[in-house]
This record gives sequence, C-alpha cells and structure tokens, in this order.
Amino acid sequence: MESDKNNNGVKPLCIVALHGFLATSKVWDRLKEVVDNSVHWYTPDLIQSRYLIGQAPGFTDAVRVLKSEFQGLKKDYQLWGMGYSMGGRLLAHVLVDSPSLFEKTFFLSTDPFQLSDDQFELRQKWQEDWLTKFRTLSWSDLIDEWNSQPVFSGSQALPSWVNEQEIDRQLLAESFEKWSRLNQLIRIEDINQLQGVDLIWAYGEKDKKYKNLYETWRKQGLKGRFVEFKGLGHRFPFEDTVELLNRLDLPAGWEACQN
Repeated sequence: MESDKNNNGVKPLCIVALHGFLATSKVWDRLKEVVDNSVHWYTPDLIQSRYLIGQAPGFTDAVRVLKSEFQGLKKDYQLWGMGYSMGGRLLAHVLVDSPSLFEKTFFLSTDPFQLSDDQFELRQKWQEDWLTKFRTLSWSDLIDEWNSQPVFSGSQALPSWVNEQEIDRQLLAESFEKWSRLNQLIRIEDINQLQGVDLIWAYGEKDKKYKNLYETWRKQGLKGRFVEFKGLGHRFPFEDTVELLNRLDLPAGWEACQN
C-alpha cells in the first residue's frame, strides 16, 4: 500500500500496542475510543502460534516475527510502541534490536531487565508453581488465583479480559515460560545507549512493587521520562483511559474531550 502522507509530507501515526499476560488485544479497546480517530492501531493477539509454536525459549524468535510486522507498518506510518507488562517486555526486546522502528515507546507496568542471581532462583520456583496451576486448575480458579496476586492489590476490580474459549491454554503456558523474566537479557545500559527514541516509563502509585522498582531505576540513571498515576495500581492503563491519554500526551479524540 502506498503511504498516505498528510499535507506536510509526514506519515500518519500508528500505535503498536502489545497486551499483557492472560489477556487479548481487546484490552486496548477503551483506549482506542478516546484517542483521535486519525490514529491507526496495530494490536496483535500475542498468544498465537506464529509467535510461539516451535520456537526456542526466549525472546529472539518472537522479536523476529514482530519486527517483520512492524517493518511493514513502518513503510507507511510513524510508529509509537506501547507495551503493558508482558507486552512491554516483548516491546523492549524489539526496541533494543531495532530502535529506529519507533519515535516513542511507552512501557506500562513493565520490567524488561535481567534478573539478579537471587531473583532468578525465586522467580524460577514461582514460575514452576504457576505452570502446574495452568495444567491442573479450572479456568475460573486459575483466573481468581492470578488476580489475587499482591501486585494487583492496588488495582480496581475489572471484568475478566479473556474467557476460556478465546485463548489456547497450551499456548498461554508456552508464552508464560518462553517470555518469562527468566529469559530476559536486557540491561539498563542497553536502553541508555539507544538514540533517537523517546522513552516513557509509567506506573501506578498503588503498585508498590513497580513504584519502588521505577524509582530505583530513575536513581540508577535509566534514560526516559517517568510518569506516576496517582490512585491507580498495576493495571492503571485500563482503569482510567482519559487520564492515560492526558498524562502520556496521546492525541485526544472527540470522546475524551467530552469528559
């Protein structure tokens, strides 16, 4: 398709948004409603075979597929990347691999960095326990147990983002294992050496784990703008989409202007 540049010769904006674990691309629907309708969106469902089947543990193969898709979009659009939680980890690995793809990147409740040795052992045990639950728990019990984790305690109660018919449980388990923080190799230095891309790190005030984490990164000199969302938790991007739009300087649509 030919690029439909505006009258100033600038490519239109496309926001590439990657959802988190135990969700689908539907989580972005409320945000799309308040963003200007001239903005294009690419919101792939990540729990699909093209990202997972036959691929080795780690981010390399998923990055290769996502990068190819983003490169196709880049021919016609300027790209902003947005990733929440697991989606942010994938986005970070694409960014380090190919920083020229993006003009801006928004990391929402995301930790893309390599674990310390002490963290690795604890995470490995936690991951093994959850992989057992994926195999043994009923769907409703799985969702309830996932949502009862302390990291979500500061978030509003939201309807389930996915039902059992919308997602392949085996692929879900594969994504949990292959894109685990155990397989992350990115360091702060890898992000700080990037040039020509705006970095935004956003977190909810009530998400104590990530609030402390982001404040530590800021003190360690991580490049980018840090944005705290008052009164919100880990799932802040979906709790108040108008606040998200305003604080992150996204192009506002008609519906947002009515609020």
